[in-house]
Amino acid sequence: MKRPVLVSIFLVVAMAVSFLLPKPHYTSANVLSLLKVPAEFAGWKSQDVSKIINMGEDGKKFISDIFARLYQDRKGRQLMLLILDAGNFHNPKVCYGSSGFAVKELDAVDFTVGNVSVKANTLLLQRQKSNLVMFYWLCIDKKMVNWSEQKFLELWYSLTNTKKAGLMIRLDVPATGITPQECAKTAGDFIRALNHSLSIANSEYLFGK
Repeated sequence: MKRPVLVSIFLVVAMAVSFLLPKPHYTSANVLSLLKVPAEFAGWKSQDVSKIINMGEDGKKFISDIFARLYQDRKGRQLMLLILDAGNFHNPKVCYGSSGFAVKELDAVDFTVGNVSVKANTLLLQRQKSNLVMFYWLCIDKKMVNWSEQKFLELWYSLTNTKKAGLMIRLDVPATGITPQECAKTAGDFIRALNHSLSIANSEYLFGK
């Protein structure tokens, strides 16, 4: 049998095993417990809101931990930093759309963080009189990945029963009365200030290397 055919058969069988066998609860490398994200830095102060976020029973199966803080700087600018340690990420566009928000996908925004360029997916979320701009990206084992790469790695780690540091990083910026461009400026200023306060190892978990 030719090698390409063997490879194709292996992939089909691997996917069948992965999707047909009972899925275990997600087991992470417990990265969030090791990350040292300061509550205050460079004029930004925060309030921990992780305990009030309800994951639900389904969420607990694939979400290991949540980091969530509301930050505000001296100028009164606000945002929420949300970090999810999970085994299978849901696209926020779908989640918020099914929760009653009008969701508009905006152009991705590139943030320069030290020597790294972070390409953040960007959504405008609207409900009644509240507007929110969300910037988010995926970083697995210190490598920035897109949705297709994340799905492939999810399958690979599942087949090899290997723990991984799989994080979704989100910045939610209130956009009532300001433009998405101004929200991006706030997010960029925050990210750069945060990066200066982190160790190299912690920075790589959030922004890649």
